[in-house]
Amino acid sequence: MNDTQLSDLHSRLTALERQVTRYRSAFVFLVLIMAGAMLVGATTDEVQDVLKTKKLVVLNEAGRIAFAAGSATNGEGYLKINSQTGEELVY
Repeated sequence: MNDTQLSDLHSRLTALERQVTRYRSAFVFLVLIMAGAMLVGATTDEVQDVLKTKKLVVLNEAGRIAFAAGSATNGEGYLKINSQTGEELVY
């Protein structure tokens, strides 16, 4: 190998080492961020006082609607309870 090839190889190796250092730093930063987010999520045991939704549907084991509550198209609320076979018990 001549001097120009060695110089070129040295500069490429230096650039690769810098790139690896940047990637390693970015990876450590992301791991720390994810660990912090998981820690905050795991320690937050706050109970919400209000649940807001437009419609609530609970399915039974067969995948049929067992319970539904929501707002009808005319704006009035409804509560619907079905039997296991899908027969409406309360509407």
